[in-house]
Amino acid sequence: MVAWFSMGSMDEDPEVIAGLLALYHACGGSVHGHVPTEAFRRRLRKEYKQYAASMLRKLRRRGLIDVHKGRQESYSVNMRGVELLRSLGLLR
Repeated sequence: MVAWFSMGSMDEDPEVIAGLLALYHACGGSVHGHVPTEAFRRRLRKEYKQYAASMLRKLRRRGLIDVHKGRQESYSVNMRGVELLRSLGLLR
């Protein structure tokens, strides 16, 4: 369970859950893999692609992803994000 996080706010925002799940799959299900924004955007459904940047900002603000800075920013799911997906029943 994720004790530090209010589950009610996640239920109201399916875009964030879809973004977290897309990033998890883009990273190959690993917390050590990280992908650039373009790879994340390719994993989203057509109607969500225009909101990719705002999804990443929301996920980062809620502490569910990590940002790797270099020449190009890349993103990865951290353990809090994986625990949230498991508690929602989206992962085993």
